[in-house]
Formats: sequence, C-alpha cells, structure tokens
Amino acid sequence: MNEFNVVIPSRLDSKRLPKKALAMINGKPLIRWVYEKAIASDAKIVLIATDSEEIASIAESFGADVEMTSLELIEYTRFAKIAIGVMIRLLLTYKVTIP
Repeated sequence: MNEFNVVIPSRLDSKRLPKKALAMINGKPLIRWVYEKAIASDAKIVLIATDSEEIASIAESFGADVEMTSLELIEYTRFAKIAIGVMIRLLLTYKVTIP
C-alpha cells in the first residue's frame, strides 16, 4: 500500500458559518471528526494546519499534531509552507532512523 500524509487546513474565520471547525456535532467539534477520519485512513502523518490558537488548543487536547500558519500568507502559500515542513520532517525522520 502507498504511504501518504494528510494536512487538514482549518481556519476559524469562516464566512458562511462562523467558527465552523469548532461547531459541535454529536458532542465533538467538527475538526475532531475530520481528524479521526484522517487517522482511520492509515495516513503516515496527520496534521492540522491552522492560524487559530483556539483551534490549535482544542486539536492538541485530543492529541492532534498542529502546525500554526500565518494570517499574512495567502491560502496556497500557507499550504505549500506546511507541505514543505512535512517533507522535511519525513526526510529527517528517515535519515535519523537509518543505521
């Protein structure tokens, strides 16, 4: 099976539904439902990328890895920065674990 990684972008500033990522659905915030589905996919890395301290705090409370992004970057630039960071972590992990 192919190895893959998941980056879940999550912003608090939703236009149509304010604080959508934190909306409670059956006792859990939406971001947790998304995270749990990503974990169940057997992804090698699952990471929540957010510009919100509130989302980061809640995500970390249920064990998610969080990468803080900058409000100053446009969406695609923000995602590219996270993707490069994940690739660097993978390379470092690979390098460190090879005898």
